[in-house]
Amino acid sequence: MKILGIDPIQRTKWTQTDGTKREHIRVSVCILERPEAAEQLGRDLLRAAAEWRAEIEQYGPSGPPAFKTFTFNSCDGGSTTNIASWIEHPWALIRYGSGTAIAFLVKNMPLGGTSVWIVLVKLENREHHWTCRYSFTHTVNSADILHVFPRALPWSPTIGDVESAREKARRAA
Repeated sequence: MKILGIDPIQRTKWTQTDGTKREHIRVSVCILERPEAAEQLGRDLLRAAAEWRAEIEQYGPSGPPAFKTFTFNSCDGGSTTNIASWIEHPWALIRYGSGTAIAFLVKNMPLGGTSVWIVLVKLENREHHWTCRYSFTHTVNSADILHVFPRALPWSPTIGDVESAREKARRAA
């Protein structure tokens, strides 16, 4: 049933920053002027719920996740956030603006490019503190990935690794 050309029952699926998969059914608020319309809406909602249930049963038991997470300090200060990566070596030096930046590679995009978080690292009390520079991801072209650090999670590049990669990028430019 469509109301003014819009389906009042919509299923949405997404993957959160930490790799957790979420989905829901949204039922738009509408005014129904006949009992038949209300009954049709109920049937459509039950059908959507049955399809959702069938998909859940099809998934089967979930195995180990295909991603790993790393904990960053949030750009707004006090809190931390887990960010998932589906890339084996997620650390890279990228071309960003007129310079370079450290990126945490998240996922290769279906239409090209790579989804990344731009991050900072500071060495304080002999510990690396990684912070997200922004509260959202960027998409970079593969030509803008200057150097991928050979570090798999849970390991991260050292400040020396980053400076060495920046120096190589400067010499190559």
